[in-house]
Amino acid sequence: MGRRCCSVTFGLLIAMDFLIQTAASGTEYIPPPTNFSLKMDGMFSFFWAWKPPMVNGTCTFHKHMTSLGNGKSTQAYGTEPNWNVKFGEFDLNGDLSLDVEALCNNRRSEKVNFVTQLVPGYNSTSVTDFSCVWYDMEYVNCTWTVVQDPPNTYFYFVHWEQNSSTVETNSKPSDFLDLIDTGKGCTMYFSWDRWILRCQFTIQEDLFLKLLTVVTDKFRNIKPYIFYTEARDILQFSPPIITYVNMNSSRSLYLQWSVSQNYRLMEFEVLVKMSPLGTEQRYEVKEECYKEIPNLLPEVTYTVTVRARLNEHLQGNQAHWSDWSKEITRPGTGYGISTILPIVIPLIVVVAVIILLIFLKRLKICICPSIPDPRKSFPNDLKEWIKTETPNLHNKPEKVEVYPVSLMEIPLPSAQTD
Repeated sequence: MGRRCCSVTFGLLIAMDFLIQTAASGTEYIPPPTNFSLKMDGMFSFFWAWKPPMVNGTCTFHKHMTSLGNGKSTQAYGTEPNWNVKFGEFDLNGDLSLDVEALCNNRRSEKVNFVTQLVPGYNSTSVTDFSCVWYDMEYVNCTWTVVQDPPNTYFYFVHWEQNSSTVETNSKPSDFLDLIDTGKGCTMYFSWDRWILRCQFTIQEDLFLKLLTVVTDKFRNIKPYIFYTEARDILQFSPPIITYVNMNSSRSLYLQWSVSQNYRLMEFEVLVKMSPLGTEQRYEVKEECYKEIPNLLPEVTYTVTVRARLNEHLQGNQAHWSDWSKEITRPGTGYGISTILPIVIPLIVVVAVIILLIFLKRLKICICPSIPDPRKSFPNDLKEWIKTETPNLHNKPEKVEVYPVSLMEIPLPSAQTD
């Protein structure tokens, strides 16, 4: 009983706090928008729609859309109960989230969240590893992998184009599946792998062309896979062709190449490999088909190659490099100091280290001589030698010979005379 009373009291406190905040802000809450739906406005725009609150006056809607697949989002304000959003960078195959909040005559609704997919279905039935490349502005090649053990159905591929000069007009919103049959078809074929399908088709030569492709099946047994891009994001040029390589008298390497498209649309990367040094250097070149590399060594062999991609001023979300061109080698004139030094210097260092080690060993012997082994200083065992009884030569008394003294009388000469 006491717990129930506490719960009721807590709920009343929350309600009172809500009323106090509402009165303080001067905002009255109204019912939220309802009946959300997601359709297509043409083939390159989302069309969100909802039912506004039943109130008098004009409402302003705060709209926030998020692609849960890659986290991209956008937001806007408007008075219409719908929203037209360009495809942009949204993940068209994942969940799409829409938050809408209404403000009508200083009265605000709670924010409502609506999550859906452009085309519902199970992702496990859809194709994978889908990619498209626009090769040298000539044709588009798309590849994808079919799930193993696919359903018994017939796959087909359709695409739509919208160039940069097209003026978009409002069309009747439609479900995505109702518009699939309006696309252009493409003949598919298997590659070396039985699970990989390919399709090739041509598009207009417009870098800002919008391209939408869909892989699905006739019987709707798989979830359609949707791919949207701009032509510039899938463009890959053919490799450049090096036409001239030479080293002049000022020790500068000059190379020139040709391309199949307008070189002013491109930027290049030059790779120079140097042997026998085993090093390499890269150089950037913009809107030119030649490169001069100064201060080179005539005895070194140089190998050059070039690749190209769309100029950075025209790039969109990404840019693909072409393959490297065929390598061209300019042989060196012979061995010089630049080729000898990398070999001689390590040898000098090794010899110096060996000499230093020998000197240090001899120095150690001079400074810290080894202590001689006492066992080598005595013919017999030292302990036995100590125990041997030997006469004490230092304390032995010396024998003193004492001779007796005798008195003898010697007569004087005068006494003998008398």
